[in-house]
Amino acid sequence: MTKHGQATTPQLSGAPVHAHVFLWTHHHQIKSRCSMLAIYSAHGSDATSNTIQDAHSPGAAATDSETCNPHTLAINRDRTGPGSAVPPILRMSDDELITIAEEVWRSTCPWIDPRILPKFSLCCRRLRRLCLPILFSRCALPNREALGVPPIAIRPYVRHITYNWGIYSLHPTGKDNLGIEVLYLPNLRSVSFGHTLNGVPWEALELLLHSPQITSMTFDDTATFTSVAPLPTDPHLTTSALQELIYPTLLQTVRLRRLGGSLVTISDRRELEKECLPPLVLGMRETARSLTLPMETSPLREMSHLDWPKLRKLCLGGSFPLDADQWIPDTLPTLLHHMPELQALEFTAALPIRTTLLCTVLGRPWPAPFPVLHDLCSLTVAHPDPEDAIFSTELPSLTHLSLRDYPRHYDVRAEAYYHQRWRSLILSATRILGILRRMRPFGLTKLELVYSADESDDDLLDFVTGSLPQLRHLQLHRYRQAPNESVPYRDIARKLAAIPTLTTLRLNLDHEDDPGPYSRDASGSATNSWIPRLYDMGWEILDLLGPCVHLEYIGLLFHGHRPPSQWTLFYRYLRADRAIWWDDLNPDNVDSLPQPYPLPLPRR
Repeated sequence: MTKHGQATTPQLSGAPVHAHVFLWTHHHQIKSRCSMLAIYSAHGSDATSNTIQDAHSPGAAATDSETCNPHTLAINRDRTGPGSAVPPILRMSDDELITIAEEVWRSTCPWIDPRILPKFSLCCRRLRRLCLPILFSRCALPNREALGVPPIAIRPYVRHITYNWGIYSLHPTGKDNLGIEVLYLPNLRSVSFGHTLNGVPWEALELLLHSPQITSMTFDDTATFTSVAPLPTDPHLTTSALQELIYPTLLQTVRLRRLGGSLVTISDRRELEKECLPPLVLGMRETARSLTLPMETSPLREMSHLDWPKLRKLCLGGSFPLDADQWIPDTLPTLLHHMPELQALEFTAALPIRTTLLCTVLGRPWPAPFPVLHDLCSLTVAHPDPEDAIFSTELPSLTHLSLRDYPRHYDVRAEAYYHQRWRSLILSATRILGILRRMRPFGLTKLELVYSADESDDDLLDFVTGSLPQLRHLQLHRYRQAPNESVPYRDIARKLAAIPTLTTLRLNLDHEDDPGPYSRDASGSATNSWIPRLYDMGWEILDLLGPCVHLEYIGLLFHGHRPPSQWTLFYRYLRADRAIWWDDLNPDNVDSLPQPYPLPLPRR
């Protein structure tokens, strides 16, 4: 939470700390404060639900006319000592309480339940006033019956609406009601679509696109368009005020869910995306600031002929088209020429078996210095081409670099579905080192590298430790050359200990005694015996990194019986208790997950 443009954090003994550290230190106190409010749950805790449907109930939003409950204060007085009428947590400033409330509401920590926040907000009118904008900032419409006019009490607080499963249908009521909420929510800025089993009708999308207050639209990986007429005819006729569009496409299975009442294949979905994405994307060219799109079906050729004066972030994912060899190397450089304000560029697209190229952003080589990337702060390239001209381009503002794989190399090795369809080309340490020496990215604060070990292994680590004086976050995926090769993890840790600014470190070192991704060992004995070894190794590496005084945690990648792989975090402040942090609900702690095998659908 910020006030007057400056971020504030809770204080412990006069020193600022991270919110999750504060929550860990005080979670027993917070839970006890909230648990004593359970007796009041019948008086409105259900009203703090973050669905519009539940918000219609009486007491959905308290007003400043509420008073602190005297019985609550009596309980607090007993717990905080004689003569103390205010619990210690209420002596904090508004900014500190809001920071805690936001962390609790977003928390995926096993020892903090976000459901305590509604009860916490019922303690007194001050907490209620501070918590209401958080509790109702994001609302969901779980079904078609929830569509309609939202209750007055929550209207000022709603900034985001999620349209969930089943509310879109082929019936007129579904599309006629969709979007009416926008007229009553003055601060609504973003909408998202999730679990739309029947797709989102284009006519319904137009209602939202015509609203100038909607600046962000998100489709999750379960959402797409529907083939119900009318579909857009001319992609250049649609205009909107959207600044952000997120339409991610994961690697698709052979058969998708039911869409519009019939079985839809990948081919059918591609055709829908090719028809509906162009008007959606091209219509926001004047206002767009962030685009996340599928590489295969996005209108990249049309985009390369238009100017994108405000675009700051471009993410292309999914899969390269099968004919990528023929037009991608020429289209991408032209496209980037029309994006003078670009600050973040991400290419995480899989390489189909039938393609021969690597991911080449600017071609090989580019004949002249590329003029429009001087503001680029973040660059992510999956399966990079070492000869790509972008690695010879001066990028003075670059602070984040990721030279990675997609899908993850360990997933391709473990899953037949992947290695039968996608290529996984891991560069050697020598080639990664060559890229870094050409780039000279001396201002990096965050770095991710995926490589196979060779004779340049030590030289690569020496470059990372000696040439990046501002590096704070490092993630390494290092693969062995031979199956029986031992991993010198102690030597690696000792070298990395020479980075004085290191704050977080994540390592996937492909250990020889690791059962491997998604071990086929039915009994699980191999995986179970590996877990204590992984824990011991984590604490040992953390101790070897003692010279890194700013280090918060290290993460070791763990492959269980089933995907996804997860980061096991070893926090320095939990060292004495040897407490392991497993947070599989936090997307930052879950590595790339393989697409599940297609589920059999009943025949019609």
